[in-house]
This record gives sequence, C-alpha cells and structure tokens, in this order.
Amino acid sequence: MKTRDKIILMMVMATLVILMTMAWKLNLELRATNKRITENVKKVAQAITRFETKDRRMAAQTEVMAMRLEELSAMFPLLHSEIANLRLRPGRVVQIQGTQTESEKVITTLLRDSIITDTVRVRVFEYGDGYYDVRGVSHGDTQRVQINSRDTLIQVVYKGKRKNPALWILSRRKLEQRMTLKNPNAKIVYNQTVQIEK
Repeated sequence: MKTRDKIILMMVMATLVILMTMAWKLNLELRATNKRITENVKKVAQAITRFETKDRRMAAQTEVMAMRLEELSAMFPLLHSEIANLRLRPGRVVQIQGTQTESEKVITTLLRDSIITDTVRVRVFEYGDGYYDVRGVSHGDTQRVQINSRDTLIQVVYKGKRKNPALWILSRRKLEQRMTLKNPNAKIVYNQTVQIEK
C-alpha cells in the first residue's frame, strides 16, 4: 500500500472517529435533556406539600425545576413572557418564580348604630372581581364577613449591573431580582432571596 493511500485511509478513519464521538456526545445530551424534561413533567404533576413550621404557621414546599429558556417557553409560556414584561434580557435570567396566593378569613364583629344602618337596612352584600370575593351577612347585632383574596407574585433573578464597572468585562455581574404582583391594589413590602453557592 502506498503512502498516499495510507494517509487517505488514516484521514477517513480519523473522520469516522470524530463523527462517532460527536454522535455519541449528541446522544448523551439528548438523553440528559429527555431525562430533565421527564423529571420536570413529574414535578409539575406533583401536588404542593403542606407542612407546619416551628411557629405553627402553614408552609408549602415544591421541588425546584431546572430547565433551559426554550423549555420554559414551551412548558410555561405565560411565565416566560414575564421576562420581557419586566424588561430583562432572557440570557441574563438566573431564576424565575411564580407564586399565586389565596387567603380566606371569616370576620365576626358587632354592628354599631350609625346613620347608614338607621336609614338603609342592610342584610346581605357580595362583591367580587379577579382578586377579591367579599360576602357579608348581618344578623341582629352581628356582622359576618368572609373575604377571599388572590394574587400572583412573579420573581425573576437575573445577572444585573457589574460589581466593579471600572473593570468592564473582567468584573462579574451581580445577581439582582425583580418582582411584580398581579393585583393592582397590592404592594411588595419585604422580600429576600438567598442563593446558596457550593
């Protein structure tokens, strides 16, 4: 066999090895993606686990999902659209959270004499919109009011301003967070997010 034929054979063999390695790596990536999507689908289907804290308050727990932006867009398009709504670049987002809350409280109180109750007899009232349902019943000198409220909290953690702007690209970006509530009557009073690094 001539030297030229040996070189061609070696180049063909090297090309085949490279192609097989690339196919093997792609297969591993596809398996990992499939496994991650399957796990995320299972996590979505799981119910929220409720438990009582040390100070006897109710708390909820869910598993954290890990996915790429394309997968987020496919599985949760409304949550993905909140990134643009908050004027953020999708590539800088590190974490996004959506939390919906609902609270219910039954209030029982005594009625007092007033001009309104003397002139207008009030027995039952109801009010409802996308965020509140309020029902009230007066019986004798007692007023019973039931209030249900709903809200959705959106939180996005992203890579924001640089820690040291003078160093430009050599300086890492700080993790920042933006939050919004859907209820126009609500406001965020306090929030703290801590990312634990290993």
